[in-house]
Amino acid sequence: MIWKQFFRDGNNLMNTSADFRIALTDVQWRKLKVSDDKQDIVGYHGTIAWPTYARGRTITIEWLIIAPTRAQCSMGMDWLDGIFALQWIPSTTQTKELKIVDEQDRERTIQCKIEQPVDYEIEEDNDHNDGAMRRRRVVLFASDPKFYSTIESIFNGQEGNYGGFSLPNSMSNQRNMTYNELNCITISNTDQPVKIIITINGTLHKPLTVLNVTANKRFMLDIDAIAGDEIVIDSKAQTVTKNTINILWARVPGSQRPTVKDTTKYLLYDKDWWMESSDFDIELVFKNSLL
Repeated sequence: MIWKQFFRDGNNLMNTSADFRIALTDVQWRKLKVSDDKQDIVGYHGTIAWPTYARGRTITIEWLIIAPTRAQCSMGMDWLDGIFALQWIPSTTQTKELKIVDEQDRERTIQCKIEQPVDYEIEEDNDHNDGAMRRRRVVLFASDPKFYSTIESIFNGQEGNYGGFSLPNSMSNQRNMTYNELNCITISNTDQPVKIIITINGTLHKPLTVLNVTANKRFMLDIDAIAGDEIVIDSKAQTVTKNTINILWARVPGSQRPTVKDTTKYLLYDKDWWMESSDFDIELVFKNSLL
């Protein structure tokens, strides 16, 4: 992704007003903080390496303030100081949205805190002259290193069936036939958490199973539901609700939160998958992301 525009909390960082102009000179937005552990093994040649994990993202922004007078340059400095003001609530970490528009006009956002406050420098021995340019720099940090698309991808379906078998079939591979799968396509370059909204129009008999057919992973809830109920499984927020009430306690041990990557097939069904008509409708929502 090649950047074209940057917005901080809705404000265009390439601001041009009647008094001053903000010119971005450098933006380092692809730098990840990672953990990459290795261990030397005595008596062996080489090392044992563990997977590399993304632990956050550092974004450094540098720019110039261009103005005809010192007073107008000061206005530009005040504007930037307001955009990148430090947080004033000490009990929690405050983040704001940074939005990037790339050369294909795709919009992505990331939530950042200020890691190093705005600092500036001026041309040496030239501060007293009108027209002197101020160079500014700020460093942001995002604990969630993903850039999320501003456009939601939505896939709709109904309760699926998981039973029977397809020929040819071996006795060790029973119940390998599925119906009403949700075929989700993503352009993310990493696993993407999803939100699943289940609207009950019949009777749901526990357990409710969310099966990732592609990865053979399950998320299960030990709970019943009736017509009019709505169950929401939000992997990104790590919440599960029924009619807005927390039901995370109903999560079956060993369940893995639903995600998508590349092309992922999902199947949702309850205890009566083999003999009941569709008892619920499904909406699966996610935003493509870039790591």
